[in-house]
Amino acid sequence: MEKRYEVEVDTESPTAPEDGKALAMGAAQIQLLAAADGHTLTDAEALQDLHVEGLGPGSTKFKVSKTIEIGG
Repeated sequence: MEKRYEVEVDTESPTAPEDGKALAMGAAQIQLLAAADGHTLTDAEALQDLHVEGLGPGSTKFKVSKTIEIGG
């Protein structure tokens, strides 16, 4: 079974999705959401296979998503 998490982050300054700030912020939020659902993600697991999408040219907001496997 899979569970998809999606969050919106605001880097507060225009940046490229691949520069890492949006990734780190999104991964941290996804870790918290997963923990609330009873799933533990290490920092490395949270960062692995993240998808980051800018919400517009010059925007400081990004959509960060990740799908995790749940159960066996």
